[in-house]
Amino acid sequence: MSRYYISEKLRNQVASRADFLCEYCLISEEDTFLGFQIDHIISIKHGGATEVDNLAYTCTFCNRNKGSDLGSISQ
Repeated sequence: MSRYYISEKLRNQVASRADFLCEYCLISEEDTFLGFQIDHIISIKHGGATEVDNLAYTCTFCNRNKGSDLGSISQ
């Protein structure tokens, strides 16, 4: 199985854990028309695994804006 594949069971686990809210901006799945996506918090190209602890339930805007690079907080 591809390391990119996310099973329906895993998708449901991530969505349930997030209470069907975007884990970045907290918008409800019901309040968006573009739907939600599963995001690798640490992307595969940076060694992130397709496991529940490395996946986030995200709205399309947040997932597209994050891209595949690692984020950081500037202080």
